[in-house]
Amino acid sequence: MSLIDKNITKTDPTTQRKLHSINRAMDFIDTHINEKLSLTDIGNYANYSAQHLQKIFSETIGEGIGEYIKRLRLEQAIRQLIYNPSRTILNVSENCGFSNQANFSSTFKQHFGISPSKVKKHLHFHNLGQFRKIINNEINNHHFSSVVNSDMFTVYNKELLLQKLGAEFFDENTGYNRVQLTTISDIAVAYSRNIGGVHNPDKIGSAHYRFYTWLMSQTNYNNKKEYYTHTLDRTDFTSLSKCRYDVASTVADNFAENSSINTKIIKEGRYAMFSCDTSRKKVPFIWAYLISVWLPSSAYELNNRPLLQKNIIHPDINPCDSFTVEFYLPLTPK
Repeated sequence: MSLIDKNITKTDPTTQRKLHSINRAMDFIDTHINEKLSLTDIGNYANYSAQHLQKIFSETIGEGIGEYIKRLRLEQAIRQLIYNPSRTILNVSENCGFSNQANFSSTFKQHFGISPSKVKKHLHFHNLGQFRKIINNEINNHHFSSVVNSDMFTVYNKELLLQKLGAEFFDENTGYNRVQLTTISDIAVAYSRNIGGVHNPDKIGSAHYRFYTWLMSQTNYNNKKEYYTHTLDRTDFTSLSKCRYDVASTVADNFAENSSINTKIIKEGRYAMFSCDTSRKKVPFIWAYLISVWLPSSAYELNNRPLLQKNIIHPDINPCDSFTVEFYLPLTPK
């Protein structure tokens, strides 16, 4: 996939314009994923004809736009079945843009090899640490096992998290009390998109550094000491090579989008916020702590909005080494 590791420092104008338009297309699809989507509308937003956008999208991403939309809807659906047990299969079908429940169930089974009802029965976010065992024993479906990134579930292990993070993360006085419930407003950002490498600390560190270097070169932003990361796909049911990861910074209202940089709105919503000083390599384990330890004990379920992370740079410290992080876990009431 040619988008892997592409970023705003790319100098070829033609490639920049293609990546810029593809990112706009992806952003439009994300915003309207539960609605009826037409290639014409997507193309208009991306500033390409529908036919030409389809061509460059398929060549660059490795799948057609229709195939891409269907995959995103199915990946959202299976996460909702797991992380939102209060929703019915009909609710999930409607939330993910399927025309009716029968079509949803048929498409879901064709993609994953099992029915939505079987996922809903066996896989629940309260038992994330047991998912590999459940998938092997109760589900026991070769096709499903080939689609699922079962290795990703190994991080939801209390003993491993204790080893990586320390007992203080599990102490009710110092751990849980540091999680705050908050609501954020819309955030306008400029971003650089990376596809693949979301679980590779070196690649992520490199992406952060490149974007931060670009940010410091901007006259109006060279005093900034913070930026965001926005994980658009989650690695449990999305192939690691297709996971999108944005590095972003807030921008002024008059910031002009151009062919080398995209802008978007990070949508308002309810979040659990957890702040700490950490290193790059501990970040995945802190997310795992919030999802597998804090969330099941709360009065909330996981919302389908992307995971949001605010990174605050310390003076004279390489941003790839150590920084303060605010983790924003998207929530919805049970």
